[in-house]
Amino acid sequence: MKTRAILLAAAAMALAADPAAAQPASEIPTHAVVRHVSPSEVAPGSDLLLVAIIDDAWVEGGLVARYRVAGRGGTWRSAPFERSTAGGTYATIPASAIDRPGVEYYIVGQRSGRAHFASAGAPHVVRVEPPPWHRWMEVERRRLDGRLYAVAARFEVQDFGDSSGVDRYLRAEVDWTYRLVGALYSITLGYGMLEGETPSSGDDTAVQLDRAVRWGQGGFRMRLARALWLDAHAMLGLGEGGFLAGGGGQVILGDDWRTCVKLGGEWLEELSYRGWLTLQWDTVPPFLMSATVATTDQPDAQIDTGSTVRYLLELPVGDHLRIDAHTSFGARGNRPGWFGGGLQTQVDF
Repeated sequence: MKTRAILLAAAAMALAADPAAAQPASEIPTHAVVRHVSPSEVAPGSDLLLVAIIDDAWVEGGLVARYRVAGRGGTWRSAPFERSTAGGTYATIPASAIDRPGVEYYIVGQRSGRAHFASAGAPHVVRVEPPPWHRWMEVERRRLDGRLYAVAARFEVQDFGDSSGVDRYLRAEVDWTYRLVGALYSITLGYGMLEGETPSSGDDTAVQLDRAVRWGQGGFRMRLARALWLDAHAMLGLGEGGFLAGGGGQVILGDDWRTCVKLGGEWLEELSYRGWLTLQWDTVPPFLMSATVATTDQPDAQIDTGSTVRYLLELPVGDHLRIDAHTSFGARGNRPGWFGGGLQTQVDF
């Protein structure tokens, strides 16, 4: 009896090790059955998980996915299919093998070499594509072609007429920009100055008030969405009353090197405020044109709020230089106004 028990236990172990021994010869499968839906795209830096439903994998000693970077040739590497605790079967192609333009693979029996999905001669290719945000960064860097720095200088004069006395200002700025080309698109540091004259009142007793302010400023540009940008800057300087502070910003709908709309404002102690709305278009290449309506009390006018209308024309000179010029008309209240204008140059490198 003892010998018989030992023989029965040995037979049970043999059946467990070889499932085919438990089936009649006519019912023993000759190959595995694989059901697999292939992925079409994967992001770089992430593992690629291949999921399949596999029946009778034991017939072929298990199944493997053979993979390599698409279009480069080289040696095929293997990722075995393993059964998960949830009941599915999966193979993992590691992130180290995920590179552009894609990763190619096929599924074979480990012992038989039988192809179950695609083949070594015709592998399935999974595109390796970064998320939309990273694709935009790549496109933007190609547009800039390495020009991540910019130096700009601008100068403008605006006259509001002299019905109540001289009412005008001169403004000049120079700044340096570094483009990070990300959610934080760029940072800017600059220096500005404004000098002006404005009457103390709108009647015959008015006297001329002189204004002179110097400031430094720092700011940034952020890309909030596909066609939505935010500019913001802080200002700190010196005026007739000592230290002064201010700031400003604008929202851009569109891209400011093409067609867009800009809505912005600025305020600085001893200069008061200005706000603007700009419509910009690029319908006549290579020119870039814009029209701006603005309201302003600069240079801290004591009479009515001023309004200006400006037309700007920008011309690129090669890939690194941009020159623009604008003409404007400004007035305060119902008083007769006068013209203004300005120039700007920007070098990208």
